[in-house]
Amino acid sequence: SFSASSTLNFTVTDNSAESFTVKATKDTNPAVAGVSGLITVNPDVEDHFVVLSASTPITVGAERLLQVRLEDQYNNAIPSASVTFNTVLGSGYFGTPGATTSVQSTNSSGVAEALYTASSSTASVNDQIEVTINAVTETITLPLQAGTVAYYEFTPSADQNTTAGSGIAYTLTARDEFDNAVVNSDAVTLSTPGSSTATFNTGTSVSFSVSSTLNFTVTDNTAGNFTVRAIKNINPAVNGESGLITVGPDTEDHFVILSAVTPITVGNERLLQVRLEDQYNNAIPSASVTFNTVLGSGYFGTPGTTTSVQSTNSSGVAEALY
Repeated sequence: SFSASSTLNFTVTDNSAESFTVKATKDTNPAVAGVSGLITVNPDVEDHFVVLSASTPITVGAERLLQVRLEDQYNNAIPSASVTFNTVLGSGYFGTPGATTSVQSTNSSGVAEALYTASSSTASVNDQIEVTINAVTETITLPLQAGTVAYYEFTPSADQNTTAGSGIAYTLTARDEFDNAVVNSDAVTLSTPGSSTATFNTGTSVSFSVSSTLNFTVTDNTAGNFTVRAIKNINPAVNGESGLITVGPDTEDHFVILSAVTPITVGNERLLQVRLEDQYNNAIPSASVTFNTVLGSGYFGTPGTTTSVQSTNSSGVAEALY
């Protein structure tokens, strides 16, 4: 009300960034009115960020467009502001590897965005990107997850030596293209190229069972060389192979007589031959075998020599002329 005056004073305030006018209309005669000039309300100073992009887990090496909206204390979007994205945890980058910072301007809706590539390793567990302008900061946390299984790793990875009947324990790890361990439930078939007699304590069909690793032991009772191969059942391109396994004979167990035991004429010679074997019938080479006359007057080489010590050859055979 004018209150017996020609003027009155008031203040108009708006918390929303927009343009408007103020109109005054006489209550008893709407034809008597006036309108102010255009009032443009701009955003207040920056107060906080609103994260618009997803914060769900991101696969290692994958891209995600990070988006934030810069707002004032009244939640008005602030355009044309310079916003900095900075990697503070992990090895992710913007644009090119190693570029850990990206400065972007907010658009007319107050939104700034930057294309981010996640870390290639899950070692940091999360990637964290700090978004800043002056004293306003917001941290975007992206949980890292491994990619799909690309290959299988054997531990131990080096060549192995063992003896017949003694197993070798392996841990098989599923890894993605960046060498991260991958939790999965894939079914895998194990085989032993080079051996038809090796066996697994788990059988040849195994599964990861919601894990990144599985364990098994391979045993062979036959001396020889072979490897262990693991192949994903539904995708043979996903596989892995152990180092070379060399199986040597077990300790000596018995002899197999190879030479004739038919009657021999007195004073005649005969080449005595035996093969030394372990409990699994593997020939044992380079072993020292003693031939000894325990009955009769026969000899080895020269009369009166009742003992001959010979080494087994590569076939486990020792021989002495008697």
